[in-house]
Amino acid sequence: MTESWVRFPSVHGARVLFVTADDVFVAPLAGGAARRLTSGAGAAARPRLSPDGTRLTWDSTAEGAREVWEAAADGGPARRVTWGGATNLCFAPRGDLLIASAVGQPFARATIAATLGPDRVPRPLPFGPLAGLARSPSGRLLLCRHATALSTWRGYRGGRMGVAWLGVPRGGDDDDWHGTPFAWEKVQLPFAAAHPTGGAGRFWFVGDPGDAPELCSVDETGQDLRVHTRLGGTGVRHPASDGVSLVFVHEGRLLRSTAAGPVAVPLEVAAQRADRQRRPFPVARFVEEVDLHPDGHSLLIGARGRLHALGFWEGP
Repeated sequence: MTESWVRFPSVHGARVLFVTADDVFVAPLAGGAARRLTSGAGAAARPRLSPDGTRLTWDSTAEGAREVWEAAADGGPARRVTWGGATNLCFAPRGDLLIASAVGQPFARATIAATLGPDRVPRPLPFGPLAGLARSPSGRLLLCRHATALSTWRGYRGGRMGVAWLGVPRGGDDDDWHGTPFAWEKVQLPFAAAHPTGGAGRFWFVGDPGDAPELCSVDETGQDLRVHTRLGGTGVRHPASDGVSLVFVHEGRLLRSTAAGPVAVPLEVAAQRADRQRRPFPVARFVEEVDLHPDGHSLLIGARGRLHALGFWEGP
């Protein structure tokens, strides 16, 4: 079995999507051989399948800024569908793609949700700034703000702490997020929250109850807080559910939540690991000291803890 570092999983029935080596792969949820779905030049993230399983979406830095891309789930050319900087969230109930973008906002971190219909014109939702969004079968929403990666915010309890808000629909069509009014109330949590997802009658998210982010949940009313893992280490990341199965990542391993506890999903990934590739870096940004050779024909440069001897092109 090829070693791989898994990120951004997403489950759809008997299939699980994930990112490794900067590309999107798909594998059986029970484990087995993974198949590459993308091969772009940028770093892919947050892959999603449409509710009918025919469309694949993800965001990538293939053309510089992070944008959302789309392709047929069974293969085909990739199409860029956003042009102002965006990340991929999920699919709205009516099949529209849901993105997060800071276009038109005063700060880059103040991303808001917008739907993308067939015309690919973003329609902002009246939910305010958010970093993640989940929906329950009853139509309720759980919205997380501020923090996205609790592994770098662990123990933080200041004004930028990740918070969760519960949205309850008040009349109208629960599937029409543009026309349905929601009553919002803050979920009272003793720690930060990020990466919400809905499934099995609960809202699941990454919480920060102690030394490391763990898998947590509340019921559809925002009550009955539970901490489901005590894995420690670098913590739990990126939980995702299709309403039946729940997967998440811990220290690069793909895990599936079961009644008996987390179970590793064995993956066979035929891909070169991105973290083992040689990567050039701009020396000028990391120069620590410079010394000229006594004869004047070269420089000795210290950068990132290593010494580099560079000769002059045209002599002293």
